[in-house]
Amino acid sequence: VTNGAVDVGAVSVVEKELRGKVAELEGLAEELEKERDYYFGKLRAIEVLCQTYGDQGNAFLQVVQGEMYREDSGEGGEKEVEVE
Repeated sequence: VTNGAVDVGAVSVVEKELRGKVAELEGLAEELEKERDYYFGKLRAIEVLCQTYGDQGNAFLQVVQGEMYREDSGEGGEKEVEVE
């Protein structure tokens, strides 16, 4: 703004840059949603297998099922899992 006037060219350039960034972020969000859905599908298949075969005394499947239903401690670290 100079003496009350707005540099329309500069505003247009900034707007174009921002629209490009928005489009880039929307594309990234779409990719992340696809990846999330892919891994959720895999996790759901593992859950079904654990529910189907976990009650047959398979220790490994019982540990996997236990990990799936364990609440997040919020520590962000990985927990070592012991299979007996």
